[in-house]
Amino acid sequence: MQILSDVTGRNISVVENPRNAGAVGAAVVALIGLGELPDFASAKKFVRVSAVFSPNAENKAIYDTLFLQYQQLYHSLSGVYAAANGRRFTEEKA
Repeated sequence: MQILSDVTGRNISVVENPRNAGAVGAAVVALIGLGELPDFASAKKFVRVSAVFSPNAENKAIYDTLFLQYQQLYHSLSGVYAAANGRRFTEEKA
C-alpha cells in the first residue's frame, strides 16, 4: 500500500476487514436507498480503518522519474513491438 500511496500522492486507508468491503458497501447503498441512512458520509461508522499510508515525497519523485522514462521507452519501442507482434501472428504454423 505504501507504493500505491507514493505513486498517487494520496493517503491510502486500509479497512479492518477488506473481504467484507463489498458486502458492507452493498448494505450501505441499500440503507441509503431505504432512507435509513441520510448519505454516504454517514457510512463511515460502518468502516474501521486499520492503517493509513501517507505518501513519501522522495519516493514519489523517484516513481515520477521512472514513469517518464517508461513513457519515453514505450514510445521509442512501439514500432519494434508492433513489428514483433505482427510477425508472430502472421508466421505460418509448422
